[in-house]
Amino acid sequence: MESDGTAELARAAGLPPRALVVASGVVALGAAGAVGAAATAGMLVHQGADGVTTAGAIAWGGVVGTTFLLMAALSALGAQCVATVGAARGAGMVVLGLAFLARAAGDTSAGISPAASGSSADPRGRLATLSPLGLRGDVTPFGTPDWSHLLAALGAALVIGAAAGWIWTRRELGAALISPAGRHTGAFRLRRRLRVRGPVGFLARTSLGVTLAWTIGVAALTGFFVGMGGDVVASARAGRLEGGLLEAQLGHGDPATSYLAYVGTIVGIITAGYAVLHVAGHAAAERAGTLAVLRSTGRRPSRPLLAYAVTAAGAAVCVLLASGGVAALVAPAVLPGDGIADAAWHQVIGQWPGVAALAGVTAVAVGVGPRWSPVAWLAAGMSAGLVLLGSLLHAPGWLIDLAAFGHVPSSGFVAAQGVLVVFAAACAVGGAVAVTRRDLAAGGG
Repeated sequence: MESDGTAELARAAGLPPRALVVASGVVALGAAGAVGAAATAGMLVHQGADGVTTAGAIAWGGVVGTTFLLMAALSALGAQCVATVGAARGAGMVVLGLAFLARAAGDTSAGISPAASGSSADPRGRLATLSPLGLRGDVTPFGTPDWSHLLAALGAALVIGAAAGWIWTRRELGAALISPAGRHTGAFRLRRRLRVRGPVGFLARTSLGVTLAWTIGVAALTGFFVGMGGDVVASARAGRLEGGLLEAQLGHGDPATSYLAYVGTIVGIITAGYAVLHVAGHAAAERAGTLAVLRSTGRRPSRPLLAYAVTAAGAAVCVLLASGGVAALVAPAVLPGDGIADAAWHQVIGQWPGVAALAGVTAVAVGVGPRWSPVAWLAAGMSAGLVLLGSLLHAPGWLIDLAAFGHVPSSGFVAAQGVLVVFAAACAVGGAVAVTRRDLAAGGG
């Protein structure tokens, strides 16, 4: 509401700020209640199986809904520290990443995995307990539910949300608790000119905060997924995985290496989502008229699109490097075998060619016209579906090989990765050629 002027219009009409806060709180509570009710209903369907009881199903729904509410409240509090929508989303990603990191670090230091932390008899690290994502282990919905922890977490969410609302009613619209350089700070005016050279430097500088947020979030998520691997690999080696996605992913070769390949694929898919979003920003800038202004200065129309593609590939490198480092640190602590850290590193880093290829596909799509940008999401979705579900659906091997992900050896470089890199570069050039052959105002017809 604040970014598009709706909040300012509502205040000008006489609606008190407190009413807007209450309305936002009601919406958040309603969403949390709906999510929790859906989780409870899903568990009640399996009542009686694997120790699922009515009380446990209700406790599970409470955990899901309260975790949703906690993350929303923490993100809302973080958003008060920044002044833009993009920065607020980045703050939310940082909150989510830190929560994942705390859970993974706590469980790893305690010598357990998240799947094994559901019993109150299990030792738990302090970090895992403090993380909003550690609520399930404290409540133990599939054992004897501890309602006191659930009520305490709900109370904490309400207090944090109320604090965020209180701050919002007492600050100026468009302002932030943390003032960036170039604005008034106390009695002084800080001036710092943004020094960049060309579109690549400008995009790299302006997207730095968002890239950092994604890097922290994805790296923390990687640590969480790798930390879960101990029980999964043990179950695979004992033959307790019967059918389903995990059995299909771990059914060939060493289960530890196969699980790391599966985690690497998930990390690659998430990173590709960020790359597609970043390059699709060219379409948003075109619709907003920013690129028309840039073209009026004499800039070649191909340069901004190439800059979006190059910065997306560079940001993907940062995300995957950080995620690979976290995977290499966590994997030896939870997975048995030799060379586990090296395998974890390569399985994550090796996803970069596929991510770059999808960034190139996005460049072609937005180069043809902004309305074609959903084609990139179709390509990303089909690649993810083929590599994750292709064997379950008995898809031909040649079709699965067309997916952008999954072409990662344990070490070194393979021909498929080289083909993906060449394909990414060719797509970026093709998109640049396409954007020069049309009128930006027409949006590609």
